[in-house]
Amino acid sequence: MKRPFAVIGFSMLLCSLLVIQLTFKMTVAFVLGATVFFCIFISIKKLRKYKTIIFSLVAVVIYALSFVFAQFGYYNAKEELQNGKEITGTVCQTPTMSDYAFIYVINCDDENYKVRFVSGDDKFLSEGDRVKINFVPTQENFNEDFFEYSLSSRIYYTVFENDETTFQNLGESDWCYKNIGRIKNTFSTVVDTYLPCEAGSIVKAMTIGDRSQLDDRVVEYFNYSGTSHLLVISGLHVTMWSLGIFRILERIIKSKKILVAASLFALLTYSAITGFGVSVIRAGLIVGLVIVSKLFNRDADSINSIGLAVALILVLNPFSVMSASLWLTVLSTMGILVVSRPIKQFLEKYCLKRQIKLNEIAYAIINSFSISLSTTICTLPVFIVKIEMLPVGSILANLIMVDLAMLLMVL
Repeated sequence: MKRPFAVIGFSMLLCSLLVIQLTFKMTVAFVLGATVFFCIFISIKKLRKYKTIIFSLVAVVIYALSFVFAQFGYYNAKEELQNGKEITGTVCQTPTMSDYAFIYVINCDDENYKVRFVSGDDKFLSEGDRVKINFVPTQENFNEDFFEYSLSSRIYYTVFENDETTFQNLGESDWCYKNIGRIKNTFSTVVDTYLPCEAGSIVKAMTIGDRSQLDDRVVEYFNYSGTSHLLVISGLHVTMWSLGIFRILERIIKSKKILVAASLFALLTYSAITGFGVSVIRAGLIVGLVIVSKLFNRDADSINSIGLAVALILVLNPFSVMSASLWLTVLSTMGILVVSRPIKQFLEKYCLKRQIKLNEIAYAIINSFSISLSTTICTLPVFIVKIEMLPVGSILANLIMVDLAMLLMVL
């Protein structure tokens, strides 16, 4: 069996689509049923040769068990926070402003989860600042939707500022988050110097996810063209950046070890600039394993690496499947690895048949076009499901904008 991790990872991914729709009792019954089927396959000698089915059943049981334990953790954390609590932690993302409220994501010290703090006033905080919040839950907290983005990002609770909530800046800072914030601020300053106004705000949104200066009119234009996903840093950005850089370095560096090391360094640098967000970390794990697999001379390694990364992500946080960024990462990576190469070969053969001479620039254009076309085709289902519509001309717009986004990130 050439690709055991691919079978496990993608079986878990498909299983997750079913499990997240089930209640807790149904999930337990699902685990027991999958376990029974697994025991039957193991006990009957003739069925043991179907290794793919056995690996798939193992993956189903593992994911379902992880989901059950994650639900326990979620309800325990939710119940504990609903009784009121003192939260001490680190601001782990750049504070954002939404609907006239300032939003801070705080990484708690004593528990492995995050809390979103919504304030009516700017607290003048930045990434890395240490804070303490004492709060009493209100009805507004109880009505908060914990699924979708919240659980996929391990944000278990949203604290709304009120008269009974006390907020204190401890005057300390976390070295790692603080320096990441400085890198992003330096980048923003450089962009503002050379690309002021709307152009600079679009570049910052497409490269580091800073939407603080983005005009609502510009956002509407991106929504109408079906390219709004490029303004939010997700797995698609990390995949385009990392594998795009890898393809460029592949033509320059001949040593595989140096090539992999340079590509991993580029991946780590971009992850740091974008603030090590949850979606970035997930995508970085997948793409990093794919890059490392290039050290081996087997075609199965890349697909196997994606499967292994998906399995690890879903075991660590089964709610990740609710995030569109995970699907964008997996599908865009599969598109670049599986779909882009046949497209590239077809275009090169077509040019040769037409006796069109190709130089290095032409090959680079064909390579870039094949990457953008493959990612657009493979990620199209996510956009249709997410926005429940497909704007006219969105495919053409994505072909143009994906290449432009990748060029901006490389520059």
